[in-house]
Amino acid sequence: MKRQVSRRPRDLGSGPGLRLAIDFHDLEEDPAGYVSLLLITDRYSGYIWDYYLKTWKHKDLIPVFKNFLSHLVWQYQIKPQVIECDREILGRSEDRPRLIYRFLTQMSIIVESTAADTAAQNSGTEVSGKIIKTKARAMRAGARFPSYLWIEIYRAAVYLYNRTPKYIYIWDTPYGRFHTAVAQQDGYSQAPKVPYLGHLRVYGSKAFAMTEDARKGRNKKQRLNPRAWIGYLIGYQSTNLYRIWNPATGKVLTTRDVIFNEDEQFNGDINSLKDDLLRVSKDDLDQLLNQVEET
Repeated sequence: MKRQVSRRPRDLGSGPGLRLAIDFHDLEEDPAGYVSLLLITDRYSGYIWDYYLKTWKHKDLIPVFKNFLSHLVWQYQIKPQVIECDREILGRSEDRPRLIYRFLTQMSIIVESTAADTAAQNSGTEVSGKIIKTKARAMRAGARFPSYLWIEIYRAAVYLYNRTPKYIYIWDTPYGRFHTAVAQQDGYSQAPKVPYLGHLRVYGSKAFAMTEDARKGRNKKQRLNPRAWIGYLIGYQSTNLYRIWNPATGKVLTTRDVIFNEDEQFNGDINSLKDDLLRVSKDDLDQLLNQVEET
């Protein structure tokens, strides 16, 4: 029997944050014990929020939903009306279905469940999730980062996805569509909210701590001091804060005082870093990392 595919257009919601879709993805356990990725997609704009979980138990899920819903209310004055999810998510464990459903309905949110693995019903959520997974895999392969850094890589993938123009939105970005609609409904601005992209760099680029001369714009030819090597670009905290992974220490730090060599990336072999490590001792490297890390 041939499957009957619904031709009805997907409901995008009447405004930002009013209709949401949730999707879970199981991933390799990382050193901190995280095993799952939760993606929450705004149907109206396509904007995605990402959360990382150590378990699927309700004691971990409900605080995540509380945090997210509070964020929408306090940051944007948005109260979601509908949340879409598949039945597998609600029925994955015996204790979760009623607890999660009850929590959301007590918040006056309509829960719309669909059949698991049904592309015709779940197209919006699952397609965006597949795009994020594909983007993350490509970014990891290009940067040759180890798989245990998947949280950092997925965060970067979501960050870039939200700032990538989409044909469906007439080449607007999910970030721009969401924040423009929020500003306009609050009466603050009629101008489109365009995400700043000037801080983006080649993913996985080699990073150097910014010297005093570089901060003051002096000796531009000497900015990439080999002794100031600190790692590789693995993500973005904001438009002026970068996430840098140092393979020698395994440490990921957040810093603004950094310069990138976009022509050089990690080749996947820590032993090949010996030239960098010869220039900087372990103590000097630790001191350098502590010096540039934002607290």
